[in-house]
Amino acid sequence: MNLRVVFSFVLKAFLVVAALYLSATFVSVGARLTRTRELVAELEAELAAQRQVNDELQDMVENGITEDYIIKKARSYGYVLPGETVYADLFGK
Repeated sequence: MNLRVVFSFVLKAFLVVAALYLSATFVSVGARLTRTRELVAELEAELAAQRQVNDELQDMVENGITEDYIIKKARSYGYVLPGETVYADLFGK
């Protein structure tokens, strides 16, 4: 009878430990799945932005570089057209 009680206790302890291990594994896998989904969403957004840039560049290749593009690009580097006046905001507002 004593052996049966010990076996029952060991079996119950094993089942509890196994259940805790499986629960912890399930939570861990769920967290990794969430991180992976976030990464996929981030990469898809990056891909969409890069595709837009590629489409713009393809359009420029097909249609040639326009004067508007040259002016826009020059302004992004701080250049101005002749005759334009540049005003500086000294107070940063």
